[in-house]
This record gives sequence, C-alpha cells and structure tokens, in this order.
Amino acid sequence: MNILAAIDSFKQSATSFELNQAVLNGWTLKNGQKINCPIADGGEGTADAIYHALGGKWREVEGVDLLFRKRSCKYLLTTYEEKQIAVIESASVIGLDLLKQPTDQTIRSASSFGLGELLKDALSQGVNQIIVTLGGSGCSDGGLGVLQSLGAKLEGYTEGNPLLTTKKIELGQSKEKFKKVQLLVATDV
Repeated sequence: MNILAAIDSFKQSATSFELNQAVLNGWTLKNGQKINCPIADGGEGTADAIYHALGGKWREVEGVDLLFRKRSCKYLLTTYEEKQIAVIESASVIGLDLLKQPTDQTIRSASSFGLGELLKDALSQGVNQIIVTLGGSGCSDGGLGVLQSLGAKLEGYTEGNPLLTTKKIELGQSKEKFKKVQLLVATDV
C-alpha cells in the first residue's frame, strides 16, 4: 500500500510539506511508499508547492510592500515543458498579514504597486510565462497599483485607493511589456 499526503498549508502555522510529513511520520508501512505531495490553492504556499514539484531557483529582490515599506521579496524561477516560468505570490509582497493591525486608513492606502515591481523583475529574467497567485492579498485597488508600477497612467487619480478617483487608464508601455510573455493568475477560494 502507498500513502499519499496532500494537505494545504495552515496559514502562518505550517507549510503543506511540513503537515504532510507530520502525517506520514505517524504511519508505519511494511510495503509501499510514503509520498509527500505539497499542494496549494492559489494563495500562500503555491510557489513552494510548485518548487517541490518542478524544482527551480528562488530569486530574491528588494521591493516594497502594500504600504510602500522596503521589503525583501522572493519569487520562483522554474522550467516546465521547455518554458521558463516565474511564479510570484502576491501575498509575499502585498499580503494582508503584512498589515499588523489593519485600519481604515491602511486599507485605503494599501497598493499593489510592489507586485508590479516583482513582475518587472521577472520580465527582466527572460521568462516565457508568469504565474501570479492572488490569494491572501491585502489590497483592494483592483490591480491599479500594478499597472502604475508597469508605467500605466491613471487619469483623475488623486490619493488613496485609485479605484475611488481614477476616470481613465492609459496603458501605454505597460501593455507592450507582456507582448511575448504569457501572464496567468491563480486564485484561491
């Protein structure tokens, strides 16, 4: 008999790999294999699950979080079916858990700009595909911060959450940056 453990992570407590291993450590097998298969649902831990399946290397860059505080961020560079792929977890740079005590003010000023900075870095690595996981985000700007980071112009934007004041979006060069790169998103429940 083979035993497969595939448990999603427990937010800020244990990774999928750690939980699977804990379960497998409790089983005694005379014949068969114990298989640790990390999984994720498009939220935190997705890049790690893909790393366990495909390997790759982690790229660390200096960026900004959802309140524009400097933050060391990382994302996965891997290969699948001869494609160079970057896997970026939005929660790692603009996650809700980065707001220690969310207030009305922090929620209104939280921006996805830092995620755009990671996208730009991934584009500079010559990837064919970028997968962005959206789960666990602490922003409600509809991705307008990402677009600003990539060079889009928001007409009518004043301050705070750009969704409240932006009248028109001029994509300009931001659209051109993805002409040769497939952009996919993975969402959690």
